[in-house]
Amino acid sequence: MSDDTRSDDKVTQQVRNSSIAGDSDVSNSDLKQFMLDMRKEMLDMKNDILSKLTENQQDIKQIKDDLTTVRSTLNDVEQATSFHAQRLDDIEQKKVPELKAEMDKKVQLLEEKLLLLEIHDRKRNLLVYGVEEEKNEDTKMVMLDVWHHNYSCSEEQLERGVVMTSCHRLPQSRHARCDSDGKLPPRPVIVRFGFDSDRAFFGNLNNMKRGCKLRVLDDLPPEMKRERGRLASIAYNIRKEQHQSTKIVVAGTKVSLQYKPRNRPDLDWKTYKDSN
Repeated sequence: MSDDTRSDDKVTQQVRNSSIAGDSDVSNSDLKQFMLDMRKEMLDMKNDILSKLTENQQDIKQIKDDLTTVRSTLNDVEQATSFHAQRLDDIEQKKVPELKAEMDKKVQLLEEKLLLLEIHDRKRNLLVYGVEEEKNEDTKMVMLDVWHHNYSCSEEQLERGVVMTSCHRLPQSRHARCDSDGKLPPRPVIVRFGFDSDRAFFGNLNNMKRGCKLRVLDDLPPEMKRERGRLASIAYNIRKEQHQSTKIVVAGTKVSLQYKPRNRPDLDWKTYKDSN
């Protein structure tokens, strides 16, 4: 190393020492104030942090309170839901069947009343089977002739005549069977009488003359008529196979079949019951 270089280094070191000494003088004068300022800033920062933490804690507490309220509300809702679900189950399992049974009973009573009204409306009607059918016939005149020739009419009836307010042929039944000659039976005649007395007289089979082949039946609502037809078929088999006497009885809205051994007036009639 040259002498010039060493000389420059010494100068530099002296300048640096002089600068440090000057800074030291400045720091000594301002250090206390600087430290106070720093402490104040630190305290302000601490207070600010503590304030924010306090606010956060309050917010957290409010959130916890809200969550508690929500949980309580949810519990109330769950309890109410469970209660209403139980009520719905009770309604579905108990009330609804009871209401349905009650409604079915009321509907059945109404249907029975309507049926009774229809029976009453048909009270003056008679269905007559076996009346020979003629082309372009006057059904009323045909039936007047039938009454006079097949019934033991009183002189009063013969004098005043039989009042029929309505009289006509019914359509052929789809269950009608052809005879041995392949001929269908004549269509039945429905007659509506003007007087209850005439209806009662001609509806009583005991008033028929011996050898009369007419079949006279009460006019019934369609469903009762179908049931009577079904029981008539069963009665035929009972008479043929079991050699029993049979009769079909109409009581109110019910149609029943009764039977008992032939030629045994001392025995009571038994009511037929379907095996199913």
